[in-house]
Amino acid sequence: VNLKSLKILWLSGNQLSTLPESISNLSSLKTLWLRENSISTLPEAIGQLSSLKQLNLWNNSITTLPEAIGSLKSLTSLFLKNNQLSTLPESIGNLKSLKTLDLDENQLSTLPESITKLTSLKYLLLLSNPLDGNAKSVVKQLEKKGVSIFK
Repeated sequence: VNLKSLKILWLSGNQLSTLPESISNLSSLKTLWLRENSISTLPEAIGQLSSLKQLNLWNNSITTLPEAIGSLKSLTSLFLKNNQLSTLPESIGNLKSLKTLDLDENQLSTLPESITKLTSLKYLLLLSNPLDGNAKSVVKQLEKKGVSIFK
């Protein structure tokens, strides 16, 4: 099946545990909703979805994000609420179009300094994370830039 023109893919509420590398073939994809599955990792191929604007991964079991996530230059919304993230890749700072980053209910104690480079960021959600001194320093820098922080 050739789905090169597919713009929206909504696979929420299934029992998906992985995504195939072939996800990269969906070159026109703008919205990818994978809420409420059992996904623990994302393939590096996710970084090839250059048209992607919204990525919703709420309520999964994701422990880490691939460095390739930083290649999603069109991404405006990244929803990662209620996963098992303990760190974020430095490459997240490359998401220059990102406006909303939802990290509520994870295991994050630190945040990469690169988050301060997100020039379009308007909303950062950090509720229910064990943030430490490093993360609080990053949050203060973002607040000075006018980002609304929910922690």
